[in-house]
Amino acid sequence: MPKASLQEQLKTISSKRRVTESEFAFADKLMSPSPKGQQFRIIPADQMVEYTDDEFLEIAGRPQPFHEYDEAKLNEMAESILKHGILEPVILRPIDKGYQIIAGRNRRRASMRAGIHEIPSIVRTDIDDAEAACIMLETNLRQREHLSYSEKAWAYRVYMELHGKRGQRNDLNKTKCNECTKLDTLSEIGKKNDDSRRMVSYYIRLTYLIPALLNKVDAKAIAFKVGVAASYLTAETQHHLDELQTKYGKIKLSDVKAVSELETSKSASPDNIAMVFEKRVVSENTRRESHRNAFSINRTELIGFEELSNDELRQLFLEFLAQYRFTH
Repeated sequence: MPKASLQEQLKTISSKRRVTESEFAFADKLMSPSPKGQQFRIIPADQMVEYTDDEFLEIAGRPQPFHEYDEAKLNEMAESILKHGILEPVILRPIDKGYQIIAGRNRRRASMRAGIHEIPSIVRTDIDDAEAACIMLETNLRQREHLSYSEKAWAYRVYMELHGKRGQRNDLNKTKCNECTKLDTLSEIGKKNDDSRRMVSYYIRLTYLIPALLNKVDAKAIAFKVGVAASYLTAETQHHLDELQTKYGKIKLSDVKAVSELETSKSASPDNIAMVFEKRVVSENTRRESHRNAFSINRTELIGFEELSNDELRQLFLEFLAQYRFTH
């Protein structure tokens, strides 16, 4: 885009509102040569159409994993845009009548609420449907704050599946990747999102939980690693765990390991699974009662008895109590 044309465009925008520093920085990109397949432009919002959840479902075979922004969040974004401008351009691709938003539909919605109708954009002409879905996932993973476990878990899994369709290695097993010619998708996901390959595989395992247990992981009623371990159990057993969690208040990693052993031995009946929790609760109560009935003393207070063992001190104390009882 020629320099004069760009200045004229910025002048037109600034006559309607303040042009922020971030938008001037974006203008520098507009003046520079664009990477192949990309164009940096400022595009009217009314020329953009949203990439719908139904379209994502058709391409990915699964619903898009991110929660819809509520009114309060959109209003917060609109206020931020008024103050700071649009800090990151939306990503578009050309369609018959304008442009489709691949990443940034909430930025567009918030911009329009703020009365801003010219939006910094990156137009991609080099992507197919599957890559468009991947860009949507990548962008939301990078930009959204406070993602739930389930959002991140399903985003990782769908991303992995989309790349699997494109022929990239997406297994969960350890291999010598330096001998592979295909990308290791788990490592790729991890690098882009500051997670290790192992952590990405843990997140993906959460998607094998029944919805009720996954919701409890989101609510932190079940610990993350307990959820990962429980994901290897059958759906039927998971339903039993869900019922028992409601009754006993928590599920521990030791509970899941014990129930897994029951499944291995083909004895994971509802009664046997419940017995795992009963035994654990009895053991915890016994331990608490033992601690309640015990007391401790600092050995440094036992002047003259420092060389006695704990058993010797205990025996001496019991003899003292017996003598004390008969003399008082």
